[in-house]
Amino acid sequence: MLSHRHLPALAPFLLCLAAASGWAAGITQVEAFEASSKPRGAISEVVTAPDGQTLTGQVWLFVIGIDKYQNVSSLRCAVRDAKAVRDVLNERYVVHKVRELYDEEATQQAIIDRFKELKRGLGDQDCLIIYHSGHGDFDKDLNTGYWIPVDGKPNAPGTWISNDTIRKVLEGISARHVLLISDSCFAGSLYRDKLPTSVLPPITERFYREKWDGQSRKAMVSGGMQPVADEGLDRHSPFAYYLIRGLKQNTEQYLTPRELFYKYVWAGMQSVREWQEPQYAAVRSCGDVPASEFVFIRRPDQPQPPVVAPPVRPTPPPFRPTPPVGPGPGETRINPV
Repeated sequence: MLSHRHLPALAPFLLCLAAASGWAAGITQVEAFEASSKPRGAISEVVTAPDGQTLTGQVWLFVIGIDKYQNVSSLRCAVRDAKAVRDVLNERYVVHKVRELYDEEATQQAIIDRFKELKRGLGDQDCLIIYHSGHGDFDKDLNTGYWIPVDGKPNAPGTWISNDTIRKVLEGISARHVLLISDSCFAGSLYRDKLPTSVLPPITERFYREKWDGQSRKAMVSGGMQPVADEGLDRHSPFAYYLIRGLKQNTEQYLTPRELFYKYVWAGMQSVREWQEPQYAAVRSCGDVPASEFVFIRRPDQPQPPVVAPPVRPTPPPFRPTPPVGPGPGETRINPV
């Protein structure tokens, strides 16, 4: 039975990554920002950027995954998903610097501090990938979405990280391209207008060159304004499963997030789109150039992956929300209006 988790019933809005079961298929603390994990070995060969020139900037990866919350219900797959995404990007694609926060490390202050470090550290030729997996929430009164850090409290938006804060960070970073990937509830409140679910244009060298030019601030999210599943396939969320699968199965030198989304994530999740619709769009008010986009670059030393037949997608059971969990420590339950 699929289920989703709520904040205590202190307000008429939800917090959740859904916990899903019944689908078949098959750290130590980071003491300093600079001490985070490193990519798989130095890239010894010259990397050619999509514009045909030698890549001059660096690709940074910032990963956040939270299962064990202090004040709200725990998740089961967020950390596993985050580390799996980190590993496939680290091993198969050009990534120069990795920063990560998991569970007790991912406090509100720590996440904000990392954002400040990124703002100071990235140059105008660098690129940034942010992957977030954890609880999310949405305040209807303020029309604002939030990430819930590990120390976030129920019905206390001041202890969360608002989408407005995230947008300001993305706007202030002087990177060439920023791609935000978020697997959390209500992540759709980040974007401006979702891109049409249409057939991709012909993929040519010119296509990648045009995408690489300019500046982009794009977001790929696991759902719009609804709860999303925490567990589904191979001990991953459905979104993370197809995202990772696409990154592994890609055989091309270049891959745009739009290709990754429509070929693998959108197509793979068609059996759950009735209640969870992944989306890809530009982030609002961040200086995004619509025609521009980050491009994943396969490592020059990465062998071609074997061609694998697509999986048979299991049909999930009906989505049946469970009753809200009890109030957090020191909180009193109040019936929602």
